[in-house]
Formats: sequence, structure tokens, C-alpha cells
Amino acid sequence: MHVSFDIAAALDAALRVAAQTAGLEALAFNPELRAADPRHGDFQANGVLGYAKARKLNPRAVADQLIGALPADISPLCTATVAGPGFINFALKPAALLAWIQQQDSVERLKTGAAGLYHGQRYVVDFSSPNTAKQLHVGHVRGMVIGEAICRLLAFCGAEVIRD
Repeated sequence: MHVSFDIAAALDAALRVAAQTAGLEALAFNPELRAADPRHGDFQANGVLGYAKARKLNPRAVADQLIGALPADISPLCTATVAGPGFINFALKPAALLAWIQQQDSVERLKTGAAGLYHGQRYVVDFSSPNTAKQLHVGHVRGMVIGEAICRLLAFCGAEVIRD
């Protein structure tokens, strides 16, 4: 089983395809997919509520339509359920998580997958640097270490980083 490096982006794309398949206004539908409270699943799509409200539709019915129209390649990845007034909760299957971890079996594969997350984006990270006129202490070092770590993570994920 192949699992996309960015699972959230894959689910977002699947919901957009489902909206088009279900006959909804696909261009107006924004899934608003985000990480969910672990009690409700791994990801949650809240965009159904706004879409249904703007069109005076029942959000639960729209959510049911979307779940029914999800592409077949999503079913091995997760289970989708409707909760509350029309939230769509996605719970990742353990086999899919295992497959995702196994795909990242080398540093090169991990770099290849991560490099697309922030590709083409520029970040300016402002953090402290050592003051040569003063004695260095742990308060200075902490800020430098955290700032450098953030810069390295962003660069690893494909961003252009400007250190300031």
C-alpha cells in the first residue's frame, strides 16, 4: 500500500474529488482539514458546515454525500465518519500508519517526501546570536538552539530560510 508523505494533503484532495463526484460546487467547497482531537480521530474536516450553511443545506446530509463519494483508494488508509452537525472525522488505520513508516526507510526517502511540504515558501526566522561583548550563559544558548532548530526543520521541509 502506498501512503502519501503528506496524509492531510491526500485527504484534502480526496474530499475535493468527492465534492465534485457528489455534484457539489467543487470550486466553492473548502474541506478545512486539520488535525483533530484524538478522541474523534486523526483528522477532521469542518468545511462542510460553512458550505452547507451558505447554500441552506443540511450539513449532515452533505457530509454523508461526501463520505459516499470518497475515492476508493482512501478506504485502505482510513475510516471516515460523520459526527455532530456535519463534521467528517478521519481515523487512520494502523496498517496505513505502518505502511507510511515503512516507506520512510531511508534518509533519502524521508528527505524527498519532506522537501515538498514548504517548497517555494520563504521564512524569516529572527533569533538571538551570541553577544561577543558579554559572557555567554544558558539563556542566550537556549534561544540560539531553538532558533537554529526551527531553521533546520524548515529547510529540511523545502523552505527557503532567512536567518536574522
